[in-house]
Amino acid sequence: MTGSTNFILSGKICVIINKRADVKGWGGSCLPVPADLSAAPRTATEVAGTIPSFLLPPKNKFYGCASLYPFGMFGRVGRNPYLAPRNPPPSPGRKFPVLLPKFKKLMEKDGSKLTKLSALGEFGLIDHLTKDLTLKNKSTVKGVGDDAAVIEPDPGKQLLITKDLLVEGVHFDITYMPLKHLGYKAAVVNFSDIAAMNGAPKQIVVGISVSSKYSVEALDEVYAGIKKACELYHVDFVGGDTTSSVVGLFISITVIGEVEKEKITYRNGASPQDLICVSGDLGAAYMGLLILEKEKKVFRANPDMQPELSGTDYLLERQLKPEPRMDVVRALDEKKIVPTSMIDVSDGLASELMHLCKSSGTGCRVDEDKIPIDQATFDKAKEFGIVPTVAALNGGEDYELLFTIRQADFEKVREISDVSIIGYMTEPNEGMNLVTHDNQLIELKAQGWDALKKRELDV
Repeated sequence: MTGSTNFILSGKICVIINKRADVKGWGGSCLPVPADLSAAPRTATEVAGTIPSFLLPPKNKFYGCASLYPFGMFGRVGRNPYLAPRNPPPSPGRKFPVLLPKFKKLMEKDGSKLTKLSALGEFGLIDHLTKDLTLKNKSTVKGVGDDAAVIEPDPGKQLLITKDLLVEGVHFDITYMPLKHLGYKAAVVNFSDIAAMNGAPKQIVVGISVSSKYSVEALDEVYAGIKKACELYHVDFVGGDTTSSVVGLFISITVIGEVEKEKITYRNGASPQDLICVSGDLGAAYMGLLILEKEKKVFRANPDMQPELSGTDYLLERQLKPEPRMDVVRALDEKKIVPTSMIDVSDGLASELMHLCKSSGTGCRVDEDKIPIDQATFDKAKEFGIVPTVAALNGGEDYELLFTIRQADFEKVREISDVSIIGYMTEPNEGMNLVTHDNQLIELKAQGWDALKKRELDV
């Protein structure tokens, strides 16, 4: 993600090397990225460079602030250029909250215009969005272009199927979520579910329901993000559907993966005395969300204000562009470790621990001192008046892997970088507890994300 005082300075940004597993192919003249994703740098190093081509808007659509950056999509003119013009326009005499005159004039200089969805129709839009797709996996027999995709898994492997439904205003906010990042994130969080089963994603099916406020160019951005995720993680885009909605944007993602039968990992396989491990660090994505929500409030109060995002690169990246921990799955395989249970951290560490304990019929004991928290997360949590451990336990959207292993695998797991041993499973009657810094025992409670419960962010 970007990171300068005003987010963009003279066409330059600070490129943060993803602490988890840097993704090759984002373009631009940033750091060279290893061909092997697992060999990428794992520290939050910032390097000044030109704006990566993946993040740039299409030619002739850069209009002062990059339309694909948080708040840059509004800049000083107030609206994402990929949204279709509002009708009727605002009344004269007040600040124009949309980009229509300036952007329309800019677009028409070279004869290009935003395209209404109705101009293509349903089938024309499908053809437009799915053109130039190529298949990468031999298990994909037939992709887009027929009534159904055809998949033939490799012998000895089982299919994994996961699905997410993302709703505008519930799961994402286009005030600060770049559309290309939205598509990318929608795909990779499902890849993370496959990783949590110790498998690898192979195919994706995408359904989108969209209102008329969006243009064809807007959907191009969403699909570009999905396709980029598929390219980087070797996933075949094999089908989907598009339809209209009364309001907003809905994205339905189904991902099919594969795993060897003897290596499949469920939530219910842990036993007392198994060690609890987690990859990466926790709480950063939640801090990124709080930063964006805070700046959104500032923007609404004064649209002329530019966001103050200096020094928050890593936290914003964890919120806007998460990565599935496929590198950890590969590392476990290389060390011949099959976790006894596993889950990805989407709703907060406490919630996921409780899922593992409930499914496995165990209790757990986690050491607060062992929970991995990045320094940037720690500092920002303090700034918000939040106990850093609380952010790690209840923040969510980290998409790290939480898993248990047999004690016999202790030495092997210690050799895997970016994996922390944070506790152990106990007998069920001992409960699910956190051992605090001062050696107090506190019962874990799930206070993370729940889409069916209303939760206000205090920022």
